[in-house]
Amino acid sequence: MRCLKLMRGEISWLENVFVRRWILSSILIAGHVWCVACFASYTWATVWLFQYPKGQPMQMKLIGAMGVMFFIAQLFAIVRTTPSGCVADLGLFLYALAFFIFWWAVPYARRAMLNVAFTATQPARLLTDGPYRYIRHPFYASYFAFWIAGVLVSLRPWLLLSVVCMGSFYSLAIRQEETEFRQGPLRDAYKAYELATGKLLPRLIRSRDSVGAIFFALALLGKR
Repeated sequence: MRCLKLMRGEISWLENVFVRRWILSSILIAGHVWCVACFASYTWATVWLFQYPKGQPMQMKLIGAMGVMFFIAQLFAIVRTTPSGCVADLGLFLYALAFFIFWWAVPYARRAMLNVAFTATQPARLLTDGPYRYIRHPFYASYFAFWIAGVLVSLRPWLLLSVVCMGSFYSLAIRQEETEFRQGPLRDAYKAYELATGKLLPRLIRSRDSVGAIFFALALLGKR
């Protein structure tokens, strides 16, 4: 009986080790797949989606070079890591979210023939459909989510450098684009649009009417 118990204990231990290794391997594979899928999508957009009416801005050349460098670093970091369950799951979710937001925005950007970032032009059209109904900069939101996801999946704090460096360029591009809208012929429409949407995250309460509706609903519930 004692031998049987020992054997069962060893089998149970081996099963736990096997399951743990299988889960970790699955996380690593999923991390690589999502990482490559997102970065390949961004590369495709740079070549085939965005317009270059004034050539390629210097900032975009820097973003391209730094992006490739940080992408390779992210892949190697994922290979050499031992993922932590919850943190890695959150990272995989951000990868998937980044991929989804990006491709959700693509058809709207294609119809509007959006210029590449850092192109100094006067905006001729304001996008308010699709993801633009909720956030003003879905592409930059996707990029931010991608770099943060790499940090979470790999558990390498030094990869925060990619978030800071790439995020600084994205923030500058956002500031330039919003300034162009505020100073252009669409400034009144853009002002109303800003009040209804978030920059990178959706607004939970989109307008004063929404606030009023919430208080009205609470009042009705109170009477019951």
